[in-house]
Amino acid sequence: MNRSVPTCFALLALTLSGTAMAGDGTPVISGELSNTGHTLREGVNQLSLGTQYYRGVTEDFQMGTRVLGWLGGANLSGEYAILQSDDSAFSAGADLSYYWSGGYTVGVVPTYTLGGQKTNRVNASLGVSYTKLDLDVGEVTGNEEDNTSFTSLSVPLHLSYDLVPSDQTTFRFRFETDVKADIDGAFVFKGGAAWNHGWNKYRLALGVDVTNAGLAELEQIFNFLGVGQDLPPVYPLPYVRMWWRF
Repeated sequence: MNRSVPTCFALLALTLSGTAMAGDGTPVISGELSNTGHTLREGVNQLSLGTQYYRGVTEDFQMGTRVLGWLGGANLSGEYAILQSDDSAFSAGADLSYYWSGGYTVGVVPTYTLGGQKTNRVNASLGVSYTKLDLDVGEVTGNEEDNTSFTSLSVPLHLSYDLVPSDQTTFRFRFETDVKADIDGAFVFKGGAAWNHGWNKYRLALGVDVTNAGLAELEQIFNFLGVGQDLPPVYPLPYVRMWWRF
């Protein structure tokens, strides 16, 4: 891995942290970050640059949607914190998507967090997601009997540790994989570290991920083309996230 990539992100994060300390900021709570047992507080709205929108309906229940996702179909998510205290939280989440082209995705995920909204935390979640897509091949072949469907099942696992040096700053270290794919012999993972900081309403996350996603498929393409190419076991990706809390 090119060491200059994480070094640049670290220097940028330290620079922005120093700048931010000169002004006031609102706390970045656990409920603002993904894959925690905490939820957004009642009346709080959150909109990310990736157009994901969430709202705290009550102190223990939030709902959300992927705004641009409506171009491909309707989608809605909800998360209820069964337990939410100063030192731990446990929630159950559900996600439903219906595609205009035909098909759907439904998923459930329980999440446990050891730690409070503004303290160091350990997060763990293990969910199940099922997808069914209708493929209208008959529109191309002219034979409706050629229509078929595609189904898939995934079991996403998320593990992370949140280091919270101040109310406005959180460093997250995480690991993610699909347990079902791992059992089937296709071990694909993503891990990384990110700096998260909050100003009054604006939040920013910068970091770097390492993953092996897509390398197996790329190797198959090279082998098919008869091209000898040594691929690295993992490769780095920049991690950038921006969102607003209001």
